[in-house]
Amino acid sequence: MGAHDRPKQAASRGRLVIWEECARDGAQAKTIMRGSERALIACETGGIFGSEGPSQVIFAAGFPAIGPEEVQAMRVLAESVDNCSLASHGRATRHDIDLGRTALRDAAHPRITFWIPASEALAHALGMASRAQALQRGLDCLAYALDTCGGIPIDVALSGADANEPQYVADVVAALDAAGASIVKVCDTAGRFFPRQTRDFVERLCADPSIADAVVGVHLHNDLGFALANIMESVAQGVRVVASSWMGLGERNGLAATEQVIVALSGVVCSVKSAVGEPVDLWEQPPDLHRVVPIAASVSRITGVPLKVTDPICGTGVNSISTGTPFLDRGVFRPFDPMAVLGVEPRIEITQLASKRVLQAVVAQHGIVLTDGELDSALRWVKSVAYERNEPIIDKEELFAFLGRNEGGDFR
Repeated sequence: MGAHDRPKQAASRGRLVIWEECARDGAQAKTIMRGSERALIACETGGIFGSEGPSQVIFAAGFPAIGPEEVQAMRVLAESVDNCSLASHGRATRHDIDLGRTALRDAAHPRITFWIPASEALAHALGMASRAQALQRGLDCLAYALDTCGGIPIDVALSGADANEPQYVADVVAALDAAGASIVKVCDTAGRFFPRQTRDFVERLCADPSIADAVVGVHLHNDLGFALANIMESVAQGVRVVASSWMGLGERNGLAATEQVIVALSGVVCSVKSAVGEPVDLWEQPPDLHRVVPIAASVSRITGVPLKVTDPICGTGVNSISTGTPFLDRGVFRPFDPMAVLGVEPRIEITQLASKRVLQAVVAQHGIVLTDGELDSALRWVKSVAYERNEPIIDKEELFAFLGRNEGGDFR
């Protein structure tokens, strides 16, 4: 293990490594990031883990075979990001390996990654005679990369892994590990895995003695909505490298959302033992969760993909209240305090669901106390306007304008 291969060292110690894909796999969500924008997100993601960013974050810098513009975007990262590891992704070709080495030649913590098919069907689709031939190509490319990349860690992704074939996948991992691969990622490329399948597959895979010293990662798609659950099952079985993406951006229905992975495994809701079955320490230092929401907001702004009111952790509904009952005891209606954990300020929205308690809380923020009669009239106005427009949220300035127009008078 190279002295500079910090992610592999961290994973070997039982620490979790986030392989962030918003700029690379996320592009398949029909998004694009300039080099400066990728650098911003990479730096901020590494910053969650402080000085341990290069150990706990691998940022997928890009796919240089796309073209010279992609290479240039990756060059910007290489020249400006030093607080996380950067990975170039490519096919199992010398050309893609050379491009990746060129794109990241100035990076403080570079990695080169290429992928090979792990199923017969995918191998045939790519014009190969068999997956055995694909493995041989992978071994050849791995040898080439190790010879030419000057000690840069070389990772291999196994695309199209079959949940029913843990022994075959273990044999491939063992061959690649013995040949010098750093991290071998197992990819549920079609997004077919269910949580129980994942648990059984990873348990049998990781129990194989031939890969006891290998570092295995997972890259699991979210087509069925199970990516986060599948990651949790994988971590419970000992996997310590997990691919995710801010906002879940990625191919088709994406990957697990990075914000959800970090918070789920941070211990703020329940102990890590409750989450993954054993009392393990997943972090070199605790993640700074107050950075999470601003990063997701930046990714949303850069890509144009909106955060939804229903998105966990970073959605627009987090720490917002629009009905009266939660005012009785906010802690009863949420898994954790978003202000304390994430730094998200509480917010009150006025909708057709408003009650007197909601309206009084809104006006109290401006030093106003309404009588019961004024609250009754204001509440009737709010509900009437919401239903007339068929729009749920009433702008607070409109409410205050209504109150001003009727100040001291009859609200009927």
